[in-house]
Amino acid sequence: MPHRKGNAMWIFLKDAFLSIAAEGPDPDKLMVRARFRADIHRVFPDAKIIATPKRDYPFRAFLDRGYVGSVISSALQKIDYAKFKPQVPLKEPERHDAYMDVWGILYNWQTGKTGKPGIFGMDWPVNSPRRPYFARALPPRAFTEDVPPWDLIPGNLPAEPTACQNKTNRRNRRR
Repeated sequence: MPHRKGNAMWIFLKDAFLSIAAEGPDPDKLMVRARFRADIHRVFPDAKIIATPKRDYPFRAFLDRGYVGSVISSALQKIDYAKFKPQVPLKEPERHDAYMDVWGILYNWQTGKTGKPGIFGMDWPVNSPRRPYFARALPPRAFTEDVPPWDLIPGNLPAEPTACQNKTNRRNRRR
């Protein structure tokens, strides 16, 4: 799959996850996106946040490049810890779990425990509760053949989750 033109980055801060991209008509502005309004507000408290509920990131702000750069640079200068994961606030266990999932996927890729890089290449057993729901719908050959996995799915995801998936979903809601 070809990469898009332009630059974008994900920023994982201990209390915010941001996607920053050069998008829009003004080359002097960056688009800062987040899954949660509070993530943008924590990092850029004066930002005018736009709700985009039907987009992959439901909150956005268009900010001056210099301002974004100085705020992110300041966050880097303030690092005073040896390990990042323990810095994620205890009051946000879902954020900690999400960050750990990303860490685990990248660690598996680094150590060769995946068939292909990326989330579609995970080599967890087909019905493993740790395997993302959408990846459970892929046939086993999706992890050994060099074709995009979405080309191997005859239809969309299964309409009903399996019993294993329902059990996992219930367990995750109790955390």
